[in-house]
Amino acid sequence: MRESFAETNEAVVKTAIGQLFNNAKSLERAGHDGSALYGRYCMLNHSCISNAKCIVNTDFMLDVRAQSTIKKGQEITTRYVYLHLALRKSALLR
Repeated sequence: MRESFAETNEAVVKTAIGQLFNNAKSLERAGHDGSALYGRYCMLNHSCISNAKCIVNTDFMLDVRAQSTIKKGQEITTRYVYLHLALRKSALLR
């Protein structure tokens, strides 16, 4: 059976929201509570103990800065969720 336009449109919107939710960087600054998509940021993988940190500048450019020594060929990782580690651990154990 063929999907209606409304069903197809709803599926596209749900997919777009999911991609935005998974790939967006929060603009965590006073007066800015939105999110933005950064193409290269989306390619960084998550690690609870990451070796890099992402910072949104005043002009909304994104800097990726090392938090520890990163050896040649080593993967650069960042944390997607900035919860206190103890709170995150307890949330994951629930």
